[in-house]
Amino acid sequence: TDSQVAAERTTSRPDISGKGTVLVVDDEEVLRRACARLLSKMGYTILTASGGREAVELVREHREHLAFVILDLTMPEMSGAATFEAIREVAPETKVLLSSGFSAEGEASQLLARGCKGFIQKPYSLDDLLQAVRTTLEAPLPSA
Repeated sequence: TDSQVAAERTTSRPDISGKGTVLVVDDEEVLRRACARLLSKMGYTILTASGGREAVELVREHREHLAFVILDLTMPEMSGAATFEAIREVAPETKVLLSSGFSAEGEASQLLARGCKGFIQKPYSLDDLLQAVRTTLEAPLPSA
């Protein structure tokens, strides 16, 4: 054809390549695995938990190496809010990125006010995840 080839568009993604360990907490296995795989490609060591109790134990065991935690708000047995409070008791210096299929209003906004360092709404794209991780990493450390 005589038509011109469209110039390739490049998107500028934030550089979140990192060191350290990220704990991904979500009761939905597909989301947990996908998020873990993406962050692993960025250079993080990944831990996963399907619920709050398991997450708190992993935080207790790995707190010195945790860069941050991605925490689902709505989980059976132990809610995201209860898990966040338990994490704060065990490791108050740990940054938490809240994840939910609901908006940042309501319970999520209360957790943000109490010290969660970021929020990402499901479903999210790779770019959304990268931006939320950057915001979380740049946030000041929680006060103990």
